[in-house]
Amino acid sequence: MEKAPALSIPQLAELLEEKCHKEFRDTVADWALQEPERLEEVFRLYLGNFDQVSKRAGWVLEKATDLAGQRMEPYLSRVIGHLEQMETDWERRSAVRMLAMCPRYPENNLGFLLDLVLEWLNRPEETVAIRVHCMQIAFNIAQLEPDVRPELVSILESHYEDGSAGFKNRAGKLLKKLRKGQ
Repeated sequence: MEKAPALSIPQLAELLEEKCHKEFRDTVADWALQEPERLEEVFRLYLGNFDQVSKRAGWVLEKATDLAGQRMEPYLSRVIGHLEQMETDWERRSAVRMLAMCPRYPENNLGFLLDLVLEWLNRPEETVAIRVHCMQIAFNIAQLEPDVRPELVSILESHYEDGSAGFKNRAGKLLKKLRKGQ
C-alpha cells in the first residue's frame, strides 16, 4: 500500500480526478480517517455533485466505512438527506452500501430511510447491488424496530422467485434470521 499522502485539502479533489485504483482509494481512506477535518472534506466532495470526483470520493468513503464504520455515524444524516436527490445508480449504490455497513441510524431519519429503502427494494428495475444493500438497511432497522419485520419478510418473499442469484442469496439469509427472530 502507498504511504499516506501529505495533502492539502484542495489537492484532494485534483488527485481524485486523476487517480482511480484500489491502493490509492485505500490510502486516501486511511488519510481521511486520521483527522475529522479530512473526512469532512471527502464528504463535501462526495455530496458536492462533482461527477468523477464525487464518484471517487464515494468510493473512498465506502472503504472508510469498511475500516471504521462507527466513525461515519456523524455523517449518516447528511447521506440519508441526500438519498432522494441522487439520480445515478453509482450515487445510490455508494450511499446505500455505506448505510448498509452501519448498524444504527439517526432516530429522526428512521421512518424516511425505511420508506425509501423499501421503495427501492420493491423496484425490480433497480440494480441488484442497490436492492441488496436496501435489504440490509431494512433488516438493520427491523433489528431496532421489530414491527418492521413482517413487512420486510413479505417484501422479500414476494420478490424472491423472480430475483437474481444475488438477490436470492441475501434475501434467503435475511429471511432465515427474520424468521428466527434475530
